[in-house]
Amino acid sequence: MLYNPNEAILPNFTTVEYTTARACLIARGLMNEEAAAEALETIWTFNNDTAKDAWAEQAEIELRQAQEARRVAAEQEQERQQALEDELIAARKEEHKKNKAKFIPVSTAKILTIPTVIPSHYAVCKLKTGDYCELFYFTNKGLSEAKKNLLSTKP
Repeated sequence: MLYNPNEAILPNFTTVEYTTARACLIARGLMNEEAAAEALETIWTFNNDTAKDAWAEQAEIELRQAQEARRVAAEQEQERQQALEDELIAARKEEHKKNKAKFIPVSTAKILTIPTVIPSHYAVCKLKTGDYCELFYFTNKGLSEAKKNLLSTKP
């Protein structure tokens, strides 16, 4: 329908432009001018009520179609978002496979503020080569001397 029948105004059927319609009703039955005008008003009201019902049904159908279209669009958008998320997860997994060392979890342990005392360079070299090394280098006194001489260039 092109026009909204709810906005239609009941025409005045007693005017000159409806003379032929009244004349047809008067010629067919035993009616006068006023009864013919009332009959035309009743017919117009009946037809307008039918058009209003059809208009309401059409509006309801269009509303349901719009809701369905929105639902379908929302589902498609959700599927698109899910596909994009799956693709990102797959890419992230592939990146983890390629660069395992890059994604090693960082420990949350506290960082020591006191430096670790290690034996002197001389003692460490002796141990690495498998030679005999005196026990003195691993005592408290030997470790404190190693700590003092840490920045020393003496071997």
